[in-house]
Amino acid sequence: MDHTVFDAALGIHDVGHKPNLRVVTRSMASGKSSSWFFFSSDMRFAVKTCTPTDFSVLIHLIEDYADYVISRKHRTLLPKYLGLFTLKLPTQTIPFVVMNNVFAGYLDIHARFDLKGSTRGRTASAKERAKKHCVLKDLDLLQTKKHIPLGKDVLEVIRKDADWLMKVGVMDYSLLLGVHVKPNSKHDNPLFVPNEIHSEEQVALIEEGVAARKAHPGVIYVESDDLVVYVGIVDILTQYGCKKRMETLFTGHLLCRDVSCQAPKRYGTRFLRFFEHIIDQASSPHVVGLS
Repeated sequence: MDHTVFDAALGIHDVGHKPNLRVVTRSMASGKSSSWFFFSSDMRFAVKTCTPTDFSVLIHLIEDYADYVISRKHRTLLPKYLGLFTLKLPTQTIPFVVMNNVFAGYLDIHARFDLKGSTRGRTASAKERAKKHCVLKDLDLLQTKKHIPLGKDVLEVIRKDADWLMKVGVMDYSLLLGVHVKPNSKHDNPLFVPNEIHSEEQVALIEEGVAARKAHPGVIYVESDDLVVYVGIVDILTQYGCKKRMETLFTGHLLCRDVSCQAPKRYGTRFLRFFEHIIDQASSPHVVGLS
């Protein structure tokens, strides 16, 4: 496949060749991931170590994945995978994937959410909340009693992506939201209020229109009167194998809990139902990156 066609379908242009990387260790990352993350100097691209299983799943899916993102012509929230590599050391081989950074925007992100559509135990722990850039979860968002102004067009893209994810038999993926609260916003919910007041310099830049370009090419965001919301689906490489089936059986059926781990069809259906509930479909925000 011609890489220029694939890159164009992902909305990736002018990649650049800066060698500087910023590391995010496992203790700094949210969730249960054992991966290491590295970011390019401009935060536009992410390098993530992955398990041999993740590596094999992506190899298995890559042709279907490429066909899907090309057919959608930018209209997808799936990760933008740019490369899959292995680093061979004397004592081990480390697989890693290069992809876009969902939060590669120019504006400060005041609230981050990792949403799976599950409610069982899906709240940020005290340890997570103590982090400088904590990641909130499904119940934290529901407790705000606020609808996210993504609009019906973004919801339709989520439907298409979820249909494809169910078709290829994966689960445990998330939708990431990065919420920027505009200066003088009328949003009064504490989860969306910045920890620090916007600096005078940033307010001046926004008011003068200098910050009109709010993200790198390929980054998807939605802008309403009060908010700018960066959005993308991540972690799509988990298949429903024996280990996940046992987890569903024990924690779900035996303990009668609505756990995150579900078969792909049920997982995708619940995922969609959650976003149909929390997205303000009547809103008409400005959407960038999906056309």
